[in-house]
Amino acid sequence: MARLSWQTERVVTDQVINTPAGDTVVGNYVYYVTGEGNHGVVFVSADKWNTKHVTERVRADAKQLDEIAALTEGMG
Repeated sequence: MARLSWQTERVVTDQVINTPAGDTVVGNYVYYVTGEGNHGVVFVSADKWNTKHVTERVRADAKQLDEIAALTEGMG
């Protein structure tokens, strides 16, 4: 796998989700594409909406997405 890279594609602000516990959370969706061409999205709550936290969330999600997309078994 190549070195991890990603880029934000778009941000959708002022979104509302309901958690399994019944809480309502306001936040934003961040859509991104990895250097491997995989597309992903993370939801970031408004109280954690800052460059550092968004970068950490997208980086972790992108790493996992690329690793899962590259999984293989029994191919040779």
